[in-house]
Amino acid sequence: MTMKKVIVFLLVIALAIGGIGAAHAAVTASQDDLVVYPTLEWGDMTALSGHTAGITFTCGEHLIWKTDYPFGGEAVTEFAYNRAGIPEIPLQSRNELSLWLSSGTHASTTGSFSIRSGGYGEMFREAAANTGANGEFTMEVTLSDYLDCYLPEFNLHYEDETSLCSYQVDLMDLLGGRSWYEDVTIYDSFNKFFRFPVQTTDRAAIYVHKTGNAVDGFSFESISGPELQIHSDLSDEGIWMVVSYQNEQGEPLAYESPAGHGIYFVPWKVVGQLNYTTITKDNLAPDFAHAELVFPLAEGLLIQELSIDSSRGLAQVLSAEGDSFVLTVYDLNAREVAARLEVLPRDAGNPGHVQFSEKDGCLLVTGQGNLALVDATDYSLLLTAPDVRDRSFSAGQFNAATGDLHFDGQTLILIDTTFYRNGTFWAAAWKQGETVCYSEYDCSLMRGNDHWYYDYISADRFSLILK
Repeated sequence: MTMKKVIVFLLVIALAIGGIGAAHAAVTASQDDLVVYPTLEWGDMTALSGHTAGITFTCGEHLIWKTDYPFGGEAVTEFAYNRAGIPEIPLQSRNELSLWLSSGTHASTTGSFSIRSGGYGEMFREAAANTGANGEFTMEVTLSDYLDCYLPEFNLHYEDETSLCSYQVDLMDLLGGRSWYEDVTIYDSFNKFFRFPVQTTDRAAIYVHKTGNAVDGFSFESISGPELQIHSDLSDEGIWMVVSYQNEQGEPLAYESPAGHGIYFVPWKVVGQLNYTTITKDNLAPDFAHAELVFPLAEGLLIQELSIDSSRGLAQVLSAEGDSFVLTVYDLNAREVAARLEVLPRDAGNPGHVQFSEKDGCLLVTGQGNLALVDATDYSLLLTAPDVRDRSFSAGQFNAATGDLHFDGQTLILIDTTFYRNGTFWAAAWKQGETVCYSEYDCSLMRGNDHWYYDYISADRFSLILK
């Protein structure tokens, strides 16, 4: 063995030992003596009495702490070494269909861009023609001079044990000739199915830079234009979707679709096979040729959220109507309205978004400084209250995948992780018409990370549990 190889080998050994030492220092001492402590308390904290937060911490693939913290009491922790490795539990599905109009993009290269003809490319070709060698050029354009309909950015991902569909188109693909996908069938099919007319008032700023005579930089910045969203719910059968197309004032805009505005279902079709090392999956694509308008909706309806309960054949739609946010439940089999409930007051001058999440048979609706709790079985209103706001937190940040909810008929309690520091969490309680308390918590175990560059200990692999 040469001296060079010996030195490399010793360096590898040293780094490995150093990593082990750092991880050991972070978890050593009293594995079971974890301290959970409040860092902020506001209101009547007795509302949390009798409840326990269940938290799971991990280090690497084998060390795990399961901690029960009774609010106002002492934490009890069970430490274990999992020889087989801690199973990976996905906290939140990445399955989604998203759609939006780009507010802007910028790109540069050491080489050159080939700008596509047609669509957005025409305005950049005009800007490039007005750009001298080693120069730059900026112009404002009226988009309707170049486009009849928008070409939205598009992201679709669905995956289960046997199937996969993953597809993305962004403004760079539409402008610069760069594409991650050779097959544009899905995107073209969508744009034939839905068309979003450009308004005569929609404007943008275009910039082009040249080195020599080669275009090596460009940018697009929207000045004025509409907002486009798609609310979707994906299953192994297909895609449920409803489109929201609005002007800058939040007023609905007309768009073109074969059967009009409403809740559509688009089934999957198998277009091939994806072969991995150990498994083979069906390569899926949405079959727009067999898309169906399941439930027509008024064209002017301002949709906020959509959720599909396929087991019961129900669509839950949250909409903005006048001075209220309304939850409407559609029976997709009977093609009729199953329930309709005004859940929150609405300030039409406030563009704040309203959303809902479902947990343990309840729908939590939040937005514009208020919250509502709805029984997801009979769709009765259980509780309404002002939303808690301390620092930058609110009930609107509750994530059903990472947090937990409890309602005893009078008091609503939520717990969830905080976004600003790994291992910290918050808890809050409400009664009818009032916020009762709000608190934040930290854990001594997690502070072992403070001495190291990397977070050896994590609390983001398992959701919080409220007992």
